Amino acid sequence: LRIAAAHETVTSDTLRTLAAALVENGQPEEGTAIYQRALETAERSHHPLEIAGVHRDLGLLHAQQGRLYDAIHAWMAALTIFEAQKATAQAARLYCDLGAARRALGQGARALKDFEQALTLINALDAADLETRGLVLSNAANAYAEHGDVESADAFFTESIQIAQQRGDPTAESTRCGNYGWFLLQVGRPRRAISLLGQALKLSSVHGLRLQHAVQTDNMGLAYTALGDSATALEYHTRALSEAEALANPFWIASIQINCADTLIALGQLDDARALIESALAYARSHDHAELLIRALLSIAALALSEHRADDAARALDEALTRAKRADLRRL
Repeated sequence: LRIAAAHETVTSDTLRTLAAALVENGQPEEGTAIYQRALETAERSHHPLEIAGVHRDLGLLHAQQGRLYDAIHAWMAALTIFEAQKATAQAARLYCDLGAARRALGQGARALKDFEQALTLINALDAADLETRGLVLSNAANAYAEHGDVESADAFFTESIQIAQQRGDPTAESTRCGNYGWFLLQVGRPRRAISLLGQALKLSSVHGLRLQHAVQTDNMGLAYTALGDSATALEYHTRALSEAEALANPFWIASIQINCADTLIALGQLDDARALIESALAYARSHDHAELLIRALLSIAALALSEHRADDAARALDEALTRAKRADLRRL
């Protein structure tokens, strides 16, 4: 690939392949430089879909490195081209990527509009493109669940899981079953959630889906918390935290730390809870992650109340409320 890239007539596709390989090999700066060269090559060739493809890939690289605003900028450039070229499947997928990025930035209302746009496109998809349809429905299900539209979310989750089963895609089925289980938790059905999460965990274990397994294990802990079984919940959260740490995934480590800390507070193990919350809070602040920060602040408030520190609890709640309003989150 490097030899081909050095040739004057190299194509943008070859450069994109090389860039992706460099990124995967832990060389993101070199990969970014090659992506920029691929973009210049595509622009000289006047191939709109190639140009859009490079923008899309650059956006993915930015997102993987936590630069979500840069990712959105790149994806919007790609989206404009895909829509102009009537590339419906690519546009629908990009709307999902945009929605996920905006949701992570705390722009809940704007993210929902992106998912709604993706939904408007799926009826124009090729009937055989079940992969894109399932992806859009799965993303929309998560978004509608977060915004309280239980009926729509339930329907989207159900169909997206059926599509994954129809396509024989265990990765998608595991992820969607796990997300459906999380949704059932939010609507007060923990026993049904445990059943779905158990199904997801089996798939994740069999197919080596380590991150999904960690997240689903953590959600199983939340289900047992909802049933009032804090001891069992702590076992699941602790196991999930170990799995996330083994993957060196800082976002999920912080997220699971918060859930684990909440369970420790319920069990009266306040010192252990404090250490986890402080770690998660430090990550959330350093990365300006609105959702994690709000959750960590709520946990700090719960810890302060358990220690009869009402003023500290009030300060944490005030900051959480301010952050929620600023981020347009509706979960508080």
